[in-house]
Amino acid sequence: MPDLPYDIIVLIVRFLAVGKWLIRYPVARYSTINHLWNEAIEREWTFKEILVRSSAINSITIARLGRVLQRDGGRRRKYVRHIIFTPESVNRLMSAKTRSANERTADDVVFSRDIAELWGILADWSPESKFKLSISLHGRGRANWPDSNGFLNYIGDSLPLLSNVHSFETGLHVRIWPPSVVQFLNSLPAVKTADIEIGDVCASRWARESNVTEIDEVLATSIRQIPPGCTNVQLNLGHSPHGRPGVSDAFLCAGLTALSPQLRKLYLTGSAVTPAVLDAVASMPWPHLQEVKFDFDAVRKVTGRADAAFVNALYVATASVVRSMPALLELMLCSSCILKEGNAPDLNVKRDEKTNKWKVEWGVSRAPFRDLDDKVTEAWGIKKPADKIQWRRDEEQPEDETPSWYAEELLPWKY
Repeated sequence: MPDLPYDIIVLIVRFLAVGKWLIRYPVARYSTINHLWNEAIEREWTFKEILVRSSAINSITIARLGRVLQRDGGRRRKYVRHIIFTPESVNRLMSAKTRSANERTADDVVFSRDIAELWGILADWSPESKFKLSISLHGRGRANWPDSNGFLNYIGDSLPLLSNVHSFETGLHVRIWPPSVVQFLNSLPAVKTADIEIGDVCASRWARESNVTEIDEVLATSIRQIPPGCTNVQLNLGHSPHGRPGVSDAFLCAGLTALSPQLRKLYLTGSAVTPAVLDAVASMPWPHLQEVKFDFDAVRKVTGRADAAFVNALYVATASVVRSMPALLELMLCSSCILKEGNAPDLNVKRDEKTNKWKVEWGVSRAPFRDLDDKVTEAWGIKKPADKIQWRRDEEQPEDETPSWYAEELLPWKY
């Protein structure tokens, strides 16, 4: 085994590093076989993903990150693919107690100090050390997240530019004030992918106590300031603009117009998109856009049933988006809520890259969606009335689960 080729050693280490094997065969014990095994383990396991915290709890601190990866001329930096930073200050946001102005300032000072220290260390790394940077909160789900008014705000000096970060992510519930998130993004000139969670702003106590226009301005301004180098953008906007509180259609559209003309992927999740937003997207100058995903909420607040007219209007507007984007390969429209009497169907449109033919598929749980309108089939160019669309039950689904139904049609389009 010591004489195996390096490529084979790497494959073995990757296999052993999978969770279920890691318990039975701890990877670290193989690092003493020889230097090739040690290098493979450092590259594929030890330094591939690093969890960094302000204080050392089952992880390393920011200062220790700098020391460890500076040894041996910093050769291990090239092994790093993902750094996940969890701010210490976020622990105090877990309290439902309303923080005083002094407490908020103190937390912001600590948070800003940690961010500045982390950025300062990463700025010394070679631009060739490409990795993903996440600011995330681990081990706490939405179900037990308190109704807090707290957010972390960066109040420090200008941050150094990090040319080695190609992807930036803020995880669920980290609760960073959106303008601060954008400030971080603008210090990452090489970033191509931005996965931003700003939904907690809309879901917070602050949103319910604040003027709706203020929410609109905070979120829309932040979207407009996403750097033009970001070609893959995912925004979790929290509550729907359709149902308040949340960024309104007008402000959301204004924010989207500033996204890069080179945009290739756009996800708007957690937000109930409306026909007005889809119409705005269809008019955007995004000739390279390949993948789109939107969430929508079609529930009538009074009856609790799907608003069929609203759903059909969405489907019609979605057809315009697909027709207007020459590079598009897939569009997904996902219902963001569960209804007792059946859901509004998810919609998925895909283009076969070899034949350039399109296929549209609707998927729904509990029962077929019988309210599909002829305007939808006309918009998609389907040569049959909506009531002739054939719904099929998913036969691969276990019988003890809620039944799923789908309908699909080939479209007469080609690019």
